[in-house]
Amino acid sequence: MRIDRLLQRTIRTAIKAQGVGVHSGKSVKIFLKPAPPNTGIVFRRIDLDPVVEIPASVHHVVDTALCTCIGYQGQSVNTVEHIMSALAAFSIDNLHIDITDKEIPIMDGSAAQFIFLLQAAGVVDQPVQRQYFVVKKTVSITDEQSGAVATLSPFNGYRIDITIDYDHPDIPDKCSNAVFDFSLTEFVRRVARSRTFGFLSDYNSLRKKGMALGSSLNNSICLDDAAVMNRDGLRFFDELVRHKILDAVGDHYLLGYPLQGFFKGFKTGHAMNNRLLLAVLSDPDAWEIKHANELGWNV
Repeated sequence: MRIDRLLQRTIRTAIKAQGVGVHSGKSVKIFLKPAPPNTGIVFRRIDLDPVVEIPASVHHVVDTALCTCIGYQGQSVNTVEHIMSALAAFSIDNLHIDITDKEIPIMDGSAAQFIFLLQAAGVVDQPVQRQYFVVKKTVSITDEQSGAVATLSPFNGYRIDITIDYDHPDIPDKCSNAVFDFSLTEFVRRVARSRTFGFLSDYNSLRKKGMALGSSLNNSICLDDAAVMNRDGLRFFDELVRHKILDAVGDHYLLGYPLQGFFKGFKTGHAMNNRLLLAVLSDPDAWEIKHANELGWNV
């Protein structure tokens, strides 16, 4: 796969949306605004005085329990992974995201509405070359307790291969693995509409912990002991593993650069995604930053 994005990008015009935080249950507004070259993606807590800016960075991840949370100067923004995945798909390098609470709205549980916002805002090239995070050697981590394994390897492009492993009658083996070669077209077609999911058996305990307060069948897939509870069922036969791909794309984009590498995950989630990126970054021989023209691509 050849990526043909040589220049940095931002959105053409500002745009806003409103929704509910899946964990906080609070109504929240977001405002997407163009940003100059080399700004990066910056979340801004405009509900605070003074406003606190939180750069979207793997180094600012402060929590990975059921979502990815980034923080800076004692403040945080939760559930950034879905909007980050949409930004990665559109190759948006520079953006201000103003937010009126501490959680990005869940919308319908997927990235589809963020895709719509970006399409409506439009995208413009900026007169600065993009840089890419290039994986140079294989790095792998494991979680002894869960058996999860996450690996990043060199690859000419960006590929994701994820396998989930749930002991549930409505998640057969044929629905448990998916491989995705990254492109905007394929992301919109195969990944963007896949929704977050959870299990009814966990619902009450999560709410007692102050989580999933905004979760409903309108924004999440819920499975009881036997089947999917949503009246309309799944959008794809393998929607659950596709959503894991969506999450991985968003978590990976916290590198601050588009990724060039092959990610393979078994039973992975936000915690393993973050641990793997930090493991790669800790080894100077495992990665390098390259301009697009150094990779031999043409427009």
